[in-house]
Amino acid sequence: MGIHVRTGFFSALSASVVQYVLSIAGIAVLGFVIDFLAPSFQGKQNQIQAFKVAAYSMTAAWVAGMLNLVPSIALISMLAVFYSLYVLYCGLPILMKNPPEKSVLYTVIVVVVGVLINMFVARLATPAMMQSSMHDTSNYTVSGEVSLPGGVKVDMDTVNKTVQAMLQNSTAVQPIASDVLKGILPNSIAGGFSRSEISGFSGGTVGIKGSTAEGIYQRGTARIRLSIADISGVGFMGALGAFSVESSKETATSYSKTGKVDGRMTTEEFDRTSGRGKYSVVVASRFIIDANGTGGVTIDELKLPIIALIAPLEELAKSKS
Repeated sequence: MGIHVRTGFFSALSASVVQYVLSIAGIAVLGFVIDFLAPSFQGKQNQIQAFKVAAYSMTAAWVAGMLNLVPSIALISMLAVFYSLYVLYCGLPILMKNPPEKSVLYTVIVVVVGVLINMFVARLATPAMMQSSMHDTSNYTVSGEVSLPGGVKVDMDTVNKTVQAMLQNSTAVQPIASDVLKGILPNSIAGGFSRSEISGFSGGTVGIKGSTAEGIYQRGTARIRLSIADISGVGFMGALGAFSVESSKETATSYSKTGKVDGRMTTEEFDRTSGRGKYSVVVASRFIIDANGTGGVTIDELKLPIIALIAPLEELAKSKS
């Protein structure tokens, strides 16, 4: 664009080292998030496979980063970024074993994490390269709305505010203990479903924590898996409000749709022939609650327990904020 910036050798070298180390750490964080979210999209948790998805999907964008050495052709590297997103979309169902139809929302949430990680790395690396007397990095912001294929829109102002909060708050929000989440799950579900099993999990890596609780409910051959996942410790959930996703598909016997219901991101899927379906909602920008039913359930039987959990979880989020 006719603009040239020259920086000192040691400033550039230190920025490169900082960015390299943080990028590697970012892949570890991204891999953990992919692994942690897998059950929410009917995938299988496997940390090694999750790290493969994170690393392989980023490879094209990293290799194309060499084009940035020649500013006049640097924009071509954006094609590699889109290809990396495509690799991520294709890789999730193969390595994490989630149903292909779940990959769109799964990919969107992982991309939110990737955007935040890259912006966070850039914010930390820039001061190492630019002298503060010449540039005020606190004024660097990204704004406006970005439209993506498939009806996805991203409010970059919301993303930027989330990054600012991450930079200002050194202590991550602690997730709710799994025993507390287990206590919120009902003993039974309307329609004659009795709880036959309950489990919980809390854990983390590289300073990122999360917790889950899951109950299995039976009525003859009909079965509902009701789960709550608190991933506030990841630090990116606030950016979910930046995404507006509207999608729907319908056949003679089934339908699926994703969008905001009462301001909350909601996914609804149901097959009338088999009595199989799913209903999930993102609550308070930190909880994902999901009801997955098989063996002859109705969509109302999946919705009712989710609706009943929204208010308690919102109150819990307020008390722990």
